[in-house]
Amino acid sequence: PPEYAAPQWSVDSDNFGQKFFTYLTLLNNFVPISLYVTVEIITYWLMRFISYDAKMHHAETNTSAEARSTIVSDLGQVQYVFSHKTGTL
Repeated sequence: PPEYAAPQWSVDSDNFGQKFFTYLTLLNNFVPISLYVTVEIITYWLMRFISYDAKMHHAETNTSAEARSTIVSDLGQVQYVFSHKTGTL
C-alpha cells in the first residue's frame, strides 16, 4: 500500500551549517584518540626536560633528576607536606 511506502531520504544538502555539523558529528569519535596521543607525547617530552634540567642536577653525586611518574603535570602544585617526626605522612 502507498501509505506504508518508505520515505525518500536525501543525503545531499546545500546548507553549509548542516554539512559543518554533520562533519563534526562524524569526526568527534576521532578527537579523543588524537588528544590522548598528543597528551602522551607532551608527557614524554616533559619528562625528558626534567631529566635535562641543569638546575635539578646534584653536583656531589653527579646525578640529575629522574621523572619516574607520568603525572608530571602535577609537579610544583604541592605547597605543604605534613609529616610525623619519623618522616611518615
